[in-house]
Amino acid sequence: MKLKQGQFLFLPDWLRPALAQPFGTTMSEEETVKKLEKRDTYIITVGDETTKTLIRYGIEPNLAIFDLKTKRRETQDSELQKHYVTRERIKNPQKQITFDLWHAIEKSLKRKKAAIQVNGEEDLAALPCAYMAKDGSVMLYGIPNVGISFVLIDNGVKAKVKNLIDQMEVKSAKS
Repeated sequence: MKLKQGQFLFLPDWLRPALAQPFGTTMSEEETVKKLEKRDTYIITVGDETTKTLIRYGIEPNLAIFDLKTKRRETQDSELQKHYVTRERIKNPQKQITFDLWHAIEKSLKRKKAAIQVNGEEDLAALPCAYMAKDGSVMLYGIPNVGISFVLIDNGVKAKVKNLIDQMEVKSAKS
């Protein structure tokens, strides 16, 4: 999959239930931290609370993606803004993966450290992250009121994500 400038992926409503199923193992904060302490791997976080959790435990994500919202509500919390003074800012509407977000993730995965602040919604960023990350990377994202999904990126995860991406609608932005 390669999005072109001016294109975006749109999540149709009928595909939403497939995304409700976690890609990885759901864990508590403590279990997640314990598992990460035993690994030397590239870590991707998608979501404000998940990113802040790792930072609080002294684990620095290699790629952090956040939108300054928790449970879809704007937060006055400046912890992430202070921590990531240097960050790329991308617009990404709900139910979409824009070219800009896709491209920012693609570039960021090649860096040792990067942060992307999404103006809009970052939830679907997990898909291109899993699709493009190197095997052996770990992606974490929060499941509200449940825990953290711990996803070890491998060929099986990539195939599942590719299948979902292939079912999304490729649309062109109106000029």
